[in-house]
Amino acid sequence: MGRQAGEAGGEIAGRHATVAGIVLSLFLALGAGLPPGRGEADPASEAGIETYHAVPRPLPGWTSSAGFVENAGQMPDPEVRFYGESSGFQIAFAGNGILLRTSSVGGPGSGLRLRFVGANPIVPRGQDPLPFPSHFFLGADPAAWRTGLTSYRAVVYPDLYEGIDLVFRQATQGLKYDVLAAPGTDLAAVHIAVEGVRGLRVSEEGELVFPLARGEIRDGAPVATQAGQPVDCGYEVRDSASFGFRCSGFDPTKPLVIDPLLASTFLGGRGSDGGWSLALDPQGNVLVVGITDSPDFPYTENTWADGPAGSTDAFVAKFDPSGRELQWATFLGGEARDVGLSIDADASGNVYVAGHTGSFNFPTTDGAYDRDTHGSSDLYLAKLSPAGDRLLYSTLLGGTESDMNPVLDVDDAGVVHVAGRTQSPDFPVTSGPSPSPGPFFETADAFAAKFDMTTGTLVYSIVLGGERWDQVDGIALDGSGNVYLTGETASANFTTTPGAHDRTLGGSVDAFVVKLDPLGSMVYSTFLGGSGGDFGLGIGLDPDGRAYVTGETESADFPTTTSTYDTTFSGPSDAFVARISPDGSAILSATLLGGIGRESAEDLALDGSGDVYLAGSTVASNFPTTPKAFDRIFGIGADVVDEGDAFVARLTADGAALVYASFLGGRGQDLARRILPTTDGEAFVSGLTVSPEFPTGPRALKPTFNGNADAFVAKMKLEPGDASPSLVAVLDSAGGSVRPENGTTSTVFTFMVRYVDEDNDPVQDGYPTVTIVRDGVEIPGSPFSMEEKDSADADVTDGKTFEIALTLDAASSFYEYFFSAFDVRGNAAANWPFQPFEGPDVSLAPAERDGSSPWSWILVGLSTAAVVAAAAFLVRRKFGRVGPP
Repeated sequence: MGRQAGEAGGEIAGRHATVAGIVLSLFLALGAGLPPGRGEADPASEAGIETYHAVPRPLPGWTSSAGFVENAGQMPDPEVRFYGESSGFQIAFAGNGILLRTSSVGGPGSGLRLRFVGANPIVPRGQDPLPFPSHFFLGADPAAWRTGLTSYRAVVYPDLYEGIDLVFRQATQGLKYDVLAAPGTDLAAVHIAVEGVRGLRVSEEGELVFPLARGEIRDGAPVATQAGQPVDCGYEVRDSASFGFRCSGFDPTKPLVIDPLLASTFLGGRGSDGGWSLALDPQGNVLVVGITDSPDFPYTENTWADGPAGSTDAFVAKFDPSGRELQWATFLGGEARDVGLSIDADASGNVYVAGHTGSFNFPTTDGAYDRDTHGSSDLYLAKLSPAGDRLLYSTLLGGTESDMNPVLDVDDAGVVHVAGRTQSPDFPVTSGPSPSPGPFFETADAFAAKFDMTTGTLVYSIVLGGERWDQVDGIALDGSGNVYLTGETASANFTTTPGAHDRTLGGSVDAFVVKLDPLGSMVYSTFLGGSGGDFGLGIGLDPDGRAYVTGETESADFPTTTSTYDTTFSGPSDAFVARISPDGSAILSATLLGGIGRESAEDLALDGSGDVYLAGSTVASNFPTTPKAFDRIFGIGADVVDEGDAFVARLTADGAALVYASFLGGRGQDLARRILPTTDGEAFVSGLTVSPEFPTGPRALKPTFNGNADAFVAKMKLEPGDASPSLVAVLDSAGGSVRPENGTTSTVFTFMVRYVDEDNDPVQDGYPTVTIVRDGVEIPGSPFSMEEKDSADADVTDGKTFEIALTLDAASSFYEYFFSAFDVRGNAAANWPFQPFEGPDVSLAPAERDGSSPWSWILVGLSTAAVVAAAAFLVRRKFGRVGPP
């Protein structure tokens, strides 16, 4: 039964994978799961899902393994078809809805039920079955035991609404679900009622918040793109306990993806695999190079090598511009260990790879500069055809000892610029001193070389270094053929140039920045760092010849500059970004980036606007992330001991602002090695992970982890979320936002609020509104639209005032007022829905006796004059006696 359901689910997924429809991808994340309030019903318990006792234990029939298991009677509710756990949630899928319970350590969890309003009668189906069965031996009665049950990676509600499927699956960020809408369908038809919550709301970050009796669940904000352009999509709260989705400004005939993780896939087999570098070819295809020891690494036929050759091989893979479709994958190597470390492409789409090899039979081509392996490890330079089916050129480069860690950049003519480190005294040089390494593993020299594969000529090769350890880790090439290098040195006599920013080694290890002209002559060379260890790992350039350097610093006195994002060292190491003047004489700006833990920025790249993109790793749970980032939680939650997450970040060119920052990873170690921005804030990221929960995107080549470590390739959108507007109370010269007229049988209130939006997004038509509730019942005509007080003022960054005057019926004892507003992008005002505020009793005007009656009005409540940053305020009106009866 379960396997048939899985096959049906696969057909559904395939149908939507080929149509030009809408994909809404969202995450449920656990905010806090605390015990339900006394006397309140728990919807999850109605389905026979037991509560936790004082000592947490697995619930009967629940499984914490990957996937959702079919219910064959081991769960008491026959309506439950599948169930499982995902990042703090227990979830049960029934035909009439979904049951969720939060897992709470040391106490019971909280539950809620989701029902599909107006939906088709659907039976959920399993999708993508796992290769292992599940067995349940529960209780003493063998008749109740269940064996050989199938678990699935996803559960689908097919055609839940006309042309719309709902798919749930597990993910690092929590429970992930996709709303798949075929072309021409009405996404507004999706209407989900929620039982067990205390009023839904949309947070400032655009998340849908489910308040529980104690604690909350958050549904991550959707982010939409279509053909690389942002699309306005978000949640729509339809009443206090139901919601749907709204999207606007998109082409219904084209695909729409709503998910900041545009694409992500594992890449590897059952062994260990790591993605070391990536590049784009002229058509926007993604090139990845790395290392694998997996015999089942996914390769394609009719490429240069149809399978691994040695214990460890370099792999080269090419994905389409979406990052989802593997066009080809091949290997480079011989019988021993071979590593791929750097990759680039020329204007014709030819692929260039650099790495190191210990194989005596590494493949080289006729006419190669050097075809013999000389030491324990030699460098190699290889050139593959655009289709990966021909090895156009391959040569070795090295001496009789160890030569390793090359990085390369290719110019428009296809000439290769390569740098790294050598411990070979006979490493080939064309000018300057020869390498002079000391005892093995104690010293090494950095080198830089220029190689013409067309002629097989070593144009130049020079050594950079001193008496200790020197290594190049990053390379960049400008349009004039100048080469920029960064790395680390422990040599006090490392060559620097007159007028350089810093000519003195400051700590045990310093970063360095070097510029070479097209012939290999040094233009400038400088140290970069403080009194601790500093490592230059990535480098980029702007059009004016300023070098941007990133890496890791252990120096509390790293030379930061004023007015940058972070000038305070958090330690034990922080990532850094430094901008160097074109002549190398000064640091123009420098900032740190990190939390209380180790951080290392492995790579840096600039986009067309000059913003700086970083990729690296952190073990700091308080690493700074930005609102609406893809993942703001270290690992998969605060209770998990994590070995380190990858991170991606984007800063302004001057380092003054953090535009975007996000974690990327699971509960194991995750390392982002390279980042490459494309357009519109998007970027490709590659690296390696040992986290089975590492997030993968729709239609991933390899959606599941397999082996000791996997390479990954991800495409993300590093765009900041829209700022939500806010409403601010206004105190006018006539007496305030609420002004009574005493001595009559009714009271006129003039409400004033100021609409503020940092993005200068205008307010939606019909907003702001004021909702008026009398004795718990909304009055006729409510909510009321407020009018602009000064329509000539078009800028809302500093605010625009709206007002409305209303006459309220005196036959009441209690009024409440609620204000709301949305900007044109659909973002709700941050202070909406109304949150009660216990303010002081304030009389806004002196009580006056009518004269003809012993009764008069007394106003008590929260004075709007006391409100600074909140516009939602409460006014209580009491009808009382003044004077003698």
